[in-house]
Amino acid sequence: MLYFAYGSNLDWEYMKKRVPSSIFCGKAKLENYRVDFTRESIIWGCGVADIIEDNKDVWGVIYQFDEKDLGRLDKFEGYNPNRVKNAYKRIEKMVYLEGKKDQLMTVYTYEVIDKEFGKHKPNKEYKNLIVTGAKYWKLPKEYINFLENIEIVKDE
Repeated sequence: MLYFAYGSNLDWEYMKKRVPSSIFCGKAKLENYRVDFTRESIIWGCGVADIIEDNKDVWGVIYQFDEKDLGRLDKFEGYNPNRVKNAYKRIEKMVYLEGKKDQLMTVYTYEVIDKEFGKHKPNKEYKNLIVTGAKYWKLPKEYINFLENIEIVKDE
């Protein structure tokens, strides 16, 4: 299976704990989307990443993993195909490997179902997973800069 990670799963150590059979395949660009935080995670206690149709690009990475691990990832992403109400839905998207127009790939990723715009922000720890992963995989500098400038929730 090919999976496009754009949120906390960009962090290689975090992803390997979640899906042990993961293998890095390359950086990729999802066109005409942007990252936003449209859902609050009870586990994280903050907003978590989502993709929204827009005239921007989302950079991430493609992992390949054994199909036997799909259930593990689904569970971590709040998706159960047999459940009526899910936090995320698993969807197919087309991404450009290394951002190159001649390297189009079909991948799975996750998108929030019930989006709440303007209500949620990541906390420092969650944002750090995304930024650390983006730096580790050497995503484009402009994109890393965008991620670094995402506002976080204030400590109470």
